[in-house]
Amino acid sequence: MQYRSTRGNIKNTLNSAQAVIQGLAPDGGLYVPVAFPHPDVDLAQLSNLSYQELAQVILSWFFDDFTDEQLTTIVNQAYGDQWEDDAIAPVSAQHDGNYYLELFHGPTLAFKDIALQVLPRLMTKAVTLEHVGKDIIILTATSGDTGSASMHGFSDQANTQVIVFYLLVGLVQCN
Repeated sequence: MQYRSTRGNIKNTLNSAQAVIQGLAPDGGLYVPVAFPHPDVDLAQLSNLSYQELAQVILSWFFDDFTDEQLTTIVNQAYGDQWEDDAIAPVSAQHDGNYYLELFHGPTLAFKDIALQVLPRLMTKAVTLEHVGKDIIILTATSGDTGSASMHGFSDQANTQVIVFYLLVGLVQCN
């Protein structure tokens, strides 16, 4: 699968490993597939999969330069014992007929753990696949839980560093 910038530059495409490493496109856009996959799947079968199995299936559609074994390892590490609920993102039924997807069972209790547990593992594997001989430095700015989710996600990944700028948000009283 090839990826291009959301800003329209389709001449310079990257594979999934290259897109994960690059992060943002040189024109400031995000990387998206040139052509989205059209998998022939049975939704009833997908609904019976564990979170880990479902994640692996979906990731395989978008990361075809990773082997199934690599994706299995990535998914099992990203969605393992660090989650307080084995379902990872359980759906709870409420008495009023509403259902809620719970995205707060990760290691930092932030919904961002859903992505920031798998992204660091995809990125470090991508660096290996692309034979990049440099460390990964993640720079993020936040006024909330992005910093802790980023730091926790990358904490055990080889050759990575996270720098977090915390923005102080407060009330200013004007007289």
